[in-house]
Amino acid sequence: MEKPESKFVTVTGWVLRDLPGGKAVLFLWDRRLHNFETEVLPKSQIEIEKTDFFERVTMPRWLAKQKGFLMNDANTTQDPPRRRVTHELKTWPEFFEATRGGRKKFELRRADREFQVGDELLLKEWNPNQNPMGKAKGYTGRELLVRVDYIMEAEVVDKLMGLRPPNETEYACVIMSISLIP
Repeated sequence: MEKPESKFVTVTGWVLRDLPGGKAVLFLWDRRLHNFETEVLPKSQIEIEKTDFFERVTMPRWLAKQKGFLMNDANTTQDPPRRRVTHELKTWPEFFEATRGGRKKFELRRADREFQVGDELLLKEWNPNQNPMGKAKGYTGRELLVRVDYIMEAEVVDKLMGLRPPNETEYACVIMSISLIP
């Protein structure tokens, strides 16, 4: 016997902020894309349940279908994302300044760890050489915290740039769209 289709669907993610007019900006897990999507939804049509690591957002099935959060399965609920991770990364002074000033909104990095949308990057300014003023090589003490908003996976980046044959991982890179966290 087939289960009747529920009128509501639960999606996992985070509430980023409340907006005027009874709306909320949500960072929700999109199961089809295996990625997070930012959505603005009316608070009158959703229920939010807080958990330790994320929020469960329950919405009408028609709204979930309209926004693309449902797969073909009649009673699918979204898989919870893993806990947010903060990755500490060295950043040279010119890239640090461009990010801090809002001109650089991406990170090109080796795919040597499991970067995921929603993770945070703690960018630590790193002076790679001794400068003429005698300032030593090493960390400067300046840091920036950014959030990963989108990831272009290593396979796509490497294929587009012709960086490596598909079976080698030595030069695998990802491009991440980032935004400053105040």
